[in-house]
Amino acid sequence: MKRRPLDVATTIVQIVVGLTLATYGLTAFVQPEWQVVLPALLVAAAGIIGLRMRWMYLAGLAPIGAVMSVAGPSIAFDLHRPEETAYFIGSVIVLFGSCAAAVLGFTSALIPELRHRTISALTVSGLLCVAVPLAVLTANEASAATADGISALERTEAIEVRLSDFRFDVVGSAVPKGGVIRVHNIGALPHDLTIPSLDIAVFVPSGRDTYVRLPANMPEAIGMICTIGDHQLRGMGLNVEVR
Repeated sequence: MKRRPLDVATTIVQIVVGLTLATYGLTAFVQPEWQVVLPALLVAAAGIIGLRMRWMYLAGLAPIGAVMSVAGPSIAFDLHRPEETAYFIGSVIVLFGSCAAAVLGFTSALIPELRHRTISALTVSGLLCVAVPLAVLTANEASAATADGISALERTEAIEVRLSDFRFDVVGSAVPKGGVIRVHNIGALPHDLTIPSLDIAVFVPSGRDTYVRLPANMPEAIGMICTIGDHQLRGMGLNVEVR
């Protein structure tokens, strides 16, 4: 059976995106994230099966749905940190591959033979590759880089604030005014460090860390909470002394 070029391209894109997502789910977290791995493998498998059953290409819509929802904060975290090369490249592949998989999968599955459909699909994919990254970055401000201007020495001397499931731990008795803290998520779930009184909100994926400079003018104590889901109700709240 003769394979149409667009179908072959859709298969390749879904395999690449699916396997990249599966690898990310296995290696990027404190423990394997099977809720990412298994659906990702199904997307790759659907790309292969789609060569015989075209409707299976609709699985290509799944990755972009994840990128625009639950995976958005982690993708934005990686895009803001190109120095962490492996995470950055993996997220770029997932992000742009998801856009291509969605459009190519929809086109291959549902649109009958039409002249210029390949060019149209590639054009729409290109537009999504611009719009989706902008949407992900602007919708997840807490994932932005916060370590600009923080020196290597300051990072070495930083007070560590550990985020786990479901508590905060400060390594030391207090946090420093005008100093640097290392926000380290040692839990299996994504968390954020939110300090309402200082207007600070920092998202950190599982197994990752970032640095934050605190303002010089601070009260004698601050409250830390995690605003994700019901994490605060489950114990992620802490009052910390300031020195």
